[in-house]
Amino acid sequence: MKNENRRIWSADDKRFARMAEKKLQILQAAQRVFLRNGYERASMDAIALEAGVGKMTVYRQYTDKHTLFIACMNDQCREMLVPDRYESAASLDEAESMLIDYGHIVVDLITRRDIVMLFRMMIGEINRFNGLGDVFYRGGPGQAISVIERILGKLFPPEEARLRAGAFFWAALGDAYERVILDVVSADEVQGSFSDQIELAAKIALR
Repeated sequence: MKNENRRIWSADDKRFARMAEKKLQILQAAQRVFLRNGYERASMDAIALEAGVGKMTVYRQYTDKHTLFIACMNDQCREMLVPDRYESAASLDEAESMLIDYGHIVVDLITRRDIVMLFRMMIGEINRFNGLGDVFYRGGPGQAISVIERILGKLFPPEEARLRAGAFFWAALGDAYERVILDVVSADEVQGSFSDQIELAAKIALR
């Protein structure tokens, strides 16, 4: 039965903005707690305290710690999409320039210390949470590859564009990224290597 007493909010109600702000506040607090304490030792109580809200406010936004952790992963990955920045290239030269530009965006993002630490934590939790790896892949590498595929979309058939996009993404990261993830070097120490890898990856992807 329809509840006649249910309050209807208008689209410009300021409470929507406050709710969105509160949700972001909780998400940012959760990221700090996860990075500081690790997933296992992080608690919804600690996240609520960090966010400066009541625990029930956290639960109203995120049903459990698992859901909140995945939301943190998705939030950190969303910058890879940049949907309005790249359209399909009209020529190989234009595609090469766009790939190099986007390659630097991806590398700068995923080698940020907070992203690296979150990725390491995610690897440690994959066996615990069914589907967590898929969530990360779709939100991170899969999303970036889709952008690259769009850049190549007018130059190659769809399946070939997809293969070339994946080849570019992983070649652009190369050995330098592996060393950063394994804490062998810092991202700053291999910036030159990343630039060389990105430029070579663009040439290989367009051959």
